[in-house]
This record gives sequence, C-alpha cells and structure tokens, in this order.
Amino acid sequence: MKKLYVVVALLVATTLSAQAINTDIYTIQSQMDSTGTSLWVDSLVTVEGVVSAGYGVTGSRNFFLEMRQGGPYSGIMVYIPTTAGDFPVQLGESLSVTGTVTEFYGNTELQVNDTTQIIRLGVVSPITPTEITCDYLDTTLTTTLPWDSAEAYEGVLVKVNNAVVTDTLDANGNWQISDGTGYVYVNNNYSYTPNLYDQLNVTGIVQTHYGLYKIRPRSDADFEFLNAGISMAYAADAQVIDVVFKTKMDQNAEDPAKYVITPSITIDHISLDASDSTLVHIYTTDMVGGTEYTLYTNGLTDISGNAITDTVVFYGGFTPITLIQTDTVAGDTSGYYPTNWQGRTVTITGVVTANKDHFDYPFYFVQQSEAPFSGIQVWDPAGVFSPADGDSVIIVGQITEFNGATEMLNLVYGTTISQGHTINPILVNTGDLTPGAGFMAEGYEGVLVMVDTAQVTDPGTGSDFVIDDGTGGVTVTNLNHFSYTPTAGDLLNVTGILRYVGQLYPRSDADVVYVGDVAEKAQSPLGKFTLRTIGRNKIAFGITLKTPASVSVNIYNVTGSRVYSRSLGRLSSGNHVVSLNARLARGVYFVDISAGKYHSIGRTVLVK
Repeated sequence: MKKLYVVVALLVATTLSAQAINTDIYTIQSQMDSTGTSLWVDSLVTVEGVVSAGYGVTGSRNFFLEMRQGGPYSGIMVYIPTTAGDFPVQLGESLSVTGTVTEFYGNTELQVNDTTQIIRLGVVSPITPTEITCDYLDTTLTTTLPWDSAEAYEGVLVKVNNAVVTDTLDANGNWQISDGTGYVYVNNNYSYTPNLYDQLNVTGIVQTHYGLYKIRPRSDADFEFLNAGISMAYAADAQVIDVVFKTKMDQNAEDPAKYVITPSITIDHISLDASDSTLVHIYTTDMVGGTEYTLYTNGLTDISGNAITDTVVFYGGFTPITLIQTDTVAGDTSGYYPTNWQGRTVTITGVVTANKDHFDYPFYFVQQSEAPFSGIQVWDPAGVFSPADGDSVIIVGQITEFNGATEMLNLVYGTTISQGHTINPILVNTGDLTPGAGFMAEGYEGVLVMVDTAQVTDPGTGSDFVIDDGTGGVTVTNLNHFSYTPTAGDLLNVTGILRYVGQLYPRSDADVVYVGDVAEKAQSPLGKFTLRTIGRNKIAFGITLKTPASVSVNIYNVTGSRVYSRSLGRLSSGNHVVSLNARLARGVYFVDISAGKYHSIGRTVLVK
C-alpha cells in the first residue's frame, strides 16, 4: 500500500498545471527515491511553516521553514533568487510559501521566483529544536540506523546534547563533535573557536554539504558550553582586547594578575561587560597592530567557581589591510597571490567605499587609503554589521580566499566610528586590472578605481560587458545596479570596485559616464601618443597631431590627484617631442594629453 501511495504522488507531481498543489513539508521530504531525491521535484506547491533559521546560515538567499511539530522530514530550505527581490523574515514567523520543489547539491528546497507568493500569517513562538544523537548524522558511515536517518533531518532544526569536540577547524570551517554514538561535522561562521575536548550542546540546521550531513548553527547562541574556558579573544580597537568566555564571569575576572599576555604588553585596567557577563574588556597602552599575542589565564575562575586554565591566540590592534593583501604565500603558482593571513581572525579599520545596497549579495568594501593593496571585501550574509558608504569602521572577522580574492567573513564584531568620509578612486588603465598585469592587478583587488575613456568592445548578453582603453579588456558587471545599456563603440569613464581581478563592479549610475563613441573620437586631432621616462625626474613623450590644436598636459598620481599641469600652447599638425622636468617623487603616474575636449592617457613609472 505504501508503494502505491508513492506512485500516485509521483503521477500527480508530473501532471501539474500552473496551479500550485497544497501540501505539507513532511510529504515533500518523506516521499523520495533511493538516493534521497524528493519525488516532488519540479512540482509547484504551497506549504505552511514557521521560520526556523534566517538568511546567512547556509546562503545569503536561503532561509528555513519548519512544521510546528518538528521531527523527521519537517524542515525545508526556501531559496529566493536575486531576480525575485528581497523578502525579510524573522525567527518564529509563520508563512505560507508557494514555490517549485528542486534539489540543489543534495538538499531539497523550495525556489520562490515571485515573493508575492509568500504570505505572512503572523508571528508565533520560535521552533523548538528536535533533540537527536550523533549517530543519526554519523560521518563515519558506521551507524546501524536506517539509510535515510540523516536525510530525514535535512532542513530540520536539531540539537545534540553532551557533545565533545573531537576535531578542530579545517580550512573550510568544519569541526567535529561526538556524543559517544557517532561523529558529526559542525560548520559555522561565528565567534566560538573550537578546542579539542570542549564540552557543549549544539543546535543548528541540518544541511547536506559536500556529501556529508552537517549541523549549521544560526548564531553563537546555538552553543551551550558545559565546561569553563575562553571562547575567543580579539582586538576591539587599537588598545582594547575583548575576551569572550564560555561561561559567566564575576568581578574576579577584572583582576589583571589573573592574565598573562606574551609578548608582554601593559594592562591598564580590566572591566566586565555591563550587559554580558561572558565578555571581559582588557585595556592596554602599548599593543602593536597586527602582532600575534598569546593570552594565558592565571588562577581565574568563573561565576560557579570552575577553574579556567586556558590559552588563546589573537592579533593585536588594527591589522593593516596592506599587510593582509601583500603578505602572500611564497612559491604559490596559482596566479591569485593568496594571503598568508587566511584563517586568522583580525581587526581592521577603514572607510566603507561601497555598502551592501550596491550589490545583489551581502558584501561590502572597506579601504584604508587611496593606494593599491588598501582595500578588502567583507562578506556578511548573517547581517552582523551593515555600515553605510563613507562610514569609518572597525570590523573583526576571519580572513579567507574566495575565487582568488582575499576577503573578510565570519564577522565577530563591527562598529561605526564616524561618518561622511570620502575615498577617491585611483586612476588606472583597464589593462592594469586584468590577470595579465600580475601582482599589479592584485594590488587593486577590493580597491575603488577609475578607468578613463575606455571603449565598449563587447556589449555582452545582459549580465556584463567588456571595456578596453587600448591596454587590455576588463569585464564590467553588477548591471542590475545601474541603468546604462552597453553599446559597442561607446566610450565610458567607469568607476568601481575591482571585486575579482578582471571584474570591475560599478556601484550606481554615477559610476558609469558616457563620454562619446569611437566615431566621435575619430574627429580628435590627437594621433599617436608615445610615452617614456628619461633621466632624473624627467618625463618625455612623442605626440602626433592630425590638425593644429591647443595642447595641455596634466599628470596624476595613483590616487587620482593632479600633481602637475602645463599648457603647451597651440601646436601645429605633425610630430612633436615634449620633455618635462616634472620634479615628481619616484612612483607610478598617469599622463593626460588633452586637445580641446579630446584626451589621450598614458601610464609611466618615474625613477630617480
């Protein structure tokens, strides 16, 4: 009889019209084939449930819905593509969701292509996690439970009690726990740093991830620590260390004699946080930014009298973004120049050059100066800290490499110091932003740059297009956030963030400026322009004028600031050689030759 029921369900699912079928999450998840794939794939369905996890737990466009009774087959992932717009949710919110059942890397999900098909039914109490033992999700494949015991909890909020950490973080943020019945991976991006033999209860959503069923906690609150110790430490600003303990502390945590820090720094005073008794602030006077320190506890106890003998490593003060970006792995042949700081939790400060509102995904950019290697991408799907453009900020997070780009993720803390700051774009050639430029292009990763009078050489098919100023083509993307329609031959000034080498992300319409087209450029009196450097502080160039014209020279440094200007007067048609004693410091410069409204720009390195 059970087999007949499954067959009937499959026939119904394959004869759907545009009318959604009213069903429930349990039916969708429990009716599956021998591989765990739902028999309802490609079906348009309507289900009801309560939000058990918000965005950012497994993806920036995913949240989780669960039936009130919980248990096996009661949860499912809801995916909203960027084209469908945004739909904010909160834990405990009751929703009716209409979407198409899909399978994505082993996870059954509802894809909602129109957010008007999600109806808010009210707010109820949050979902209570279903308590399970590790053998239900065992990673060793030795469990004696039925084959679908793990699949039954995919998308469900679960809790494992009395677990011990048996393996610490790997390169992908996974660590392992066991309660004596089996072993399970936990994958999280929060402040807790797992240590071998830590004892805790773990709550989280079950997700299939790289072929394994893992627990994905929603926040630090999903960890209940059963043994005393230090969870983590980090620099809250240039001279303050925040120490997060696993259990509540009392006033004895304010005694400087109970802490040892090496290399030695002066502790001015210590205070217990007024609202969070697991948080202690250590105020110092001589902490050095980017330096690795080790903190030891010395005779410390928690509020219950448990002795805390623990050690934690942290990086002091503000770690310069330039250090993170330029300290690369020696001998790496990938061409991506990965940073040696990968996996380290650090504190940075800088100005926000592009906030989350400029992009389809939850990342933003922080920059420390108007120079190469001074910017970094911050990935924050959990919404820990969302500053505005021009904010001067302090952010604590983990450094990683993603698709060849250095970024900060797993944010611990963020705060705005002040507002209204401006970072000017660095004037570059398009060729400087391509893989062929090597380490030069790496320097502009995460940095606000501008290219001048670049031609659209490939208008693309809707998602991006290519521009080239004659030095090499770079892809312009993020088209959803500006209205310009690319046309081959258009000449543009483009400002944006180099998110990845070869991919330039303008932020808005103001960043894409039409300045003409190639037909108009053909009318320019400027012909061939040859730039070279000679002698001490001298710049020489050759220029060919097709017709007589008044010519001016402007020189800009890498920050886009004009450092030299001179009018050459009206020159006749033909070839001209110009030598300038510009009296500039050693460095990279851009020489802009203008004749009326027409420009030609070259790049040079000035040597002493």
